[in-house]
Formats: sequence, C-alpha cells, structure tokens
Amino acid sequence: MPSERALTIVTFYERLQFNAVTFNLSFLYQKMPQLLDVSHVSKRGSSLRITLPKGIREKLGLKEEDIVGFYEDNGNIIIKKIE
Repeated sequence: MPSERALTIVTFYERLQFNAVTFNLSFLYQKMPQLLDVSHVSKRGSSLRITLPKGIREKLGLKEEDIVGFYEDNGNIIIKKIE
C-alpha cells in the first residue's frame, strides 16, 4: 500500500495537470469571438442564400439595396457595409 506522502504527491500532481488543462481551455475560450446570432442557409435556383437576422442588419446599418463586402482575415469571413 502506498504511503500517505506518496498519495499526497500524486494528488498534487493530478491537481497540477487539471489546472493546466483548465488554464488551456480558458485561454482558448477567451480567443473565441462572441456569437451574435445564427441563420439558416437555403437554396434558390443554383444559389445559396443566407438571411441576415434583424439584429445583424441593424448592427451593420443595412437597408434594402445596400451593398456589402465580404473580407477574409486569418480564415474568418467579415461582412462590412460598402459606403
């Protein structure tokens, strides 16, 4: 049977491993962008369409007939209103 000291060291080591995993996960979580809304992709003819939710349209200041641009930044797609 292991000694009490050996069990304490193992427990301490397990806590270190758990804290390291927790730190890594929280570090990854902090880098994730905030999810604002979701939308369904539909097909119309040969095109795929996405309806922008009202909150997103308002945030971008979009109205009918406006033009938007699609940009890429490190693998992320950014939508901006073209002025």
